[in-house]
Amino acid sequence: CGQHIGLDFDTGDKSSSLEQLSRDKFIAKYASFLYTTISHKPEEPRSRVIFLLDQPIMQAKNYTMAASALLWLFGTADRQCKDAVRFFYGSQGCEFYKINQVLPVDVIKKIIQNYKDSGDNERRLTVRKNYLAPASQKEVQEALRLIPPWGIAYDEWVQVLMGIHSEFGDAGYNLAESWADGKQGEVERKWKSFHDKGSEGSAVTIATLFSIAKRFGWVKSHESLDI
Repeated sequence: CGQHIGLDFDTGDKSSSLEQLSRDKFIAKYASFLYTTISHKPEEPRSRVIFLLDQPIMQAKNYTMAASALLWLFGTADRQCKDAVRFFYGSQGCEFYKINQVLPVDVIKKIIQNYKDSGDNERRLTVRKNYLAPASQKEVQEALRLIPPWGIAYDEWVQVLMGIHSEFGDAGYNLAESWADGKQGEVERKWKSFHDKGSEGSAVTIATLFSIAKRFGWVKSHESLDI
């Protein structure tokens, strides 16, 4: 178990100074003490903030999550300081700043939830970014094989064409034609109605195509299945 969390600030600028850190609202409200570390220099400040908790964290995985959440909260702290067995030593002749506050575990739990929510959003953005940059027409073709052209609404049928056009321009016409199974000349007429440079500025992109394909079981080749 562990009942303290330490954060190292090693940027070597004012943001790692005791003066700056002690003015931080969260540190002022919840930290126990701060001190300059052994590698500190007046011209390159480096400091450590120690939080004492109101109760111990009993499992290593929960301690790591709590420390990771605090690292996320501050952003500039050393990301190595999150393992449950890390020791934090003092520094001879260090500058020392005492605050004498306690960090409630309930506060940490709220930060952890925000941290998790932020991570979920980031993963969704990463997946969407991957959709917007497909490896090749082959990947799009694999997705199209799962989308039945007569098994989706007409608006979605048009959106699939727009998505292909948005990504590949006229180079994607044959791909669209081979999938669409439309009436004679229908795909060509729709294609000509799209902007010359794809669907720039439009909400319809290649991501729309992949989103439709996912409903029919498509999975991006390097997409993590647990996202």
